[in-house]
Amino acid sequence: MNDHLLPLFFLGTGASIAGNMIGFGGGIFVIPILVIVFKVPMPMAVGSITFCVLLASSISTLFNFKNRSIDIKVAVAMEIPTILGALIGAKLTSLLPIKILELLFALFVAFIGYKMLKPASINTDKQSLTTRLNQRSPLIKSSRENVISVWVACIFGGIAGIAAGLFGIGGGFLKTPVMIRIVKLPVQVAVSTSLFMIVFTSFTSSVSHFLLGHVEWSFTLPLAMGFGIGALAAQKLKKISDKTLEKFVGVGLFVASLSVLVDALIIKT
Repeated sequence: MNDHLLPLFFLGTGASIAGNMIGFGGGIFVIPILVIVFKVPMPMAVGSITFCVLLASSISTLFNFKNRSIDIKVAVAMEIPTILGALIGAKLTSLLPIKILELLFALFVAFIGYKMLKPASINTDKQSLTTRLNQRSPLIKSSRENVISVWVACIFGGIAGIAAGLFGIGGGFLKTPVMIRIVKLPVQVAVSTSLFMIVFTSFTSSVSHFLLGHVEWSFTLPLAMGFGIGALAAQKLKKISDKTLEKFVGVGLFVASLSVLVDALIIKT
């Protein structure tokens, strides 16, 4: 494993920069590489990455609190159904055909990425279904005068949680686009709020995996160092415009979709 220290460090750094810039955490980009290239058993890969994501998202959240770029009300509204959805997803893993669901889910994530790369519609005469859904009471007013419907929070937060429970991935891939396109939060605020939520989900997951013995410190530590450095580096790169950052979110969704496809088609569990 000593031969892998530098590659793991640089892998963690790159994934963390990308993940912390777009609000995904970065773990979804790393797990297939750990399993296929570094031959890490899947439970160990997932367990170790949760610690890395916890460290990186915590570092980013400290900066984001200082910059007042986190919307606490939206975070609470979406995180509660995410946690409940994750519990449901974990229960469903032994009941549903996971590989088939992963293929369908990968297509769904790719579709969201496509929508994110398309310019937002400016036609106010014809509102989308999700926009109309976000106008249904009860409504929660964010700290920036935006509103999120409890319906939107429960549906999309719940879907993100179920996916997390089923496939072992974070929920930022879905909640970040929802906050940008439906809730209409500024892109940087949506990213910061997503990372804030990831702190709680990754903390819960890391404790669970640690108790299950799913953490191998020999490759967790160099990865974690990379994730920490990447989180710091991402702070410097957040000076880019919201429009460019939104495009990065779309590209990140396509990469996340590819990651899920690799897991479904190549990785044996």
